[in-house]
Amino acid sequence: MSSKPWLVSVCAGPWQRAGILAAKELGVRVLALDGDPQAAGFAHADAHQVVDIRNPDAVLKAVASQGIVPDAAVCFVAEAGQMATAAIREAYDLPGARQPVVKRLTDKAAMRSTWQAHGLPGPNWRLCRTAEDARDAVAALGWPAIVKPIDSAGSRGVSKLDALSGFDEAVASAFAATLSGKIIVESFLPGTEYTVECFSARDATWALAVTEKRKVAGTGDTVAIELATPNLPDPEITKIANLAQSCLSSIDYRDGPSHTEIMRGPDGGLGLIETAGRAGGFMVAEGLVPAASGFDLATATVQSALGMSISPPNDHRNAICLRFIPSTPGRVIDWRGIAEANTIAGVQAGSMVERGQVVGKPNTDGGRLAYILATGATRAEVDQKADAAEQHIKFELTEIET
Repeated sequence: MSSKPWLVSVCAGPWQRAGILAAKELGVRVLALDGDPQAAGFAHADAHQVVDIRNPDAVLKAVASQGIVPDAAVCFVAEAGQMATAAIREAYDLPGARQPVVKRLTDKAAMRSTWQAHGLPGPNWRLCRTAEDARDAVAALGWPAIVKPIDSAGSRGVSKLDALSGFDEAVASAFAATLSGKIIVESFLPGTEYTVECFSARDATWALAVTEKRKVAGTGDTVAIELATPNLPDPEITKIANLAQSCLSSIDYRDGPSHTEIMRGPDGGLGLIETAGRAGGFMVAEGLVPAASGFDLATATVQSALGMSISPPNDHRNAICLRFIPSTPGRVIDWRGIAEANTIAGVQAGSMVERGQVVGKPNTDGGRLAYILATGATRAEVDQKADAAEQHIKFELTEIET
């Protein structure tokens, strides 16, 4: 490896910025690729190019056009660039997951088939290529049902339905959000949803944070408003973490961060919802994980992509609460109180929008105005801090003509 290796960052949006900066701190040169000419990470990279990161061939051509031979390739947070990143690894024989593994991580049908083959718990489901397939699926699975694209993230195109009313709209939304032209219909798992943030380093997978997810009212149990340390006994939290580790092992994912969602039923039974071979976005990777575990996820991801050894995390875990202020339709005029929220010990808060930005209903994970990250010794302490911070933060929006 040269003294100044090149890392290709496939996607350079705001949630990739921490990874790009971590690479620079390690003395690594960064080629940033993104479809947005104004991508936030471009300003921190040594070179950049605008390209459709969903297209592996276009991404490979973009890398070749720069005249560099990459030493690493990574897509820190975004789902859309995972397959192109794997294509770079294969083309240049780089460390990290190859396309067969990434297929199982980004294609929900392939993911669920793998889990079934390994006897892991999850919802009943059907792959659908047409609206008629979807109707047959709900007839077989019953209500409530979840309709989702097989290849999207951030709750885009996901709907929960209790009856046939709204079914056609939900199916149309799911098809509109898929690049493959395929969706799945699955049975709804009742209970409480948990997320598990892990890091895999060859033969070890470490659970860095387990959080309980609270949802935005009126979004059909699909969009999160809060991730916080669970109010569960430690053995139950360990069971949730162990299932996440088992699901990653079944997929043969061995290198880098992951974000897994698990449902815990009223009887304590667990079921897998989804997993992703990337870090969580919206302050999970750069905020929640380091606050909960002390583990520098961004730096470890760069090191893993370069084939370097990773030091395991320590055993200490903090209680955390990552809370979001959901958007309401309008144009953002101004906000106040974030500076005051940041004066509370153990609180980090920030805006997730720009002045003048038009926002809508919180139908996806992008429908958020601000975040509050509280760290402390107990769940009660971080809840109290988050409540106090939220009291300070106010947004001014104006109505817009539709």
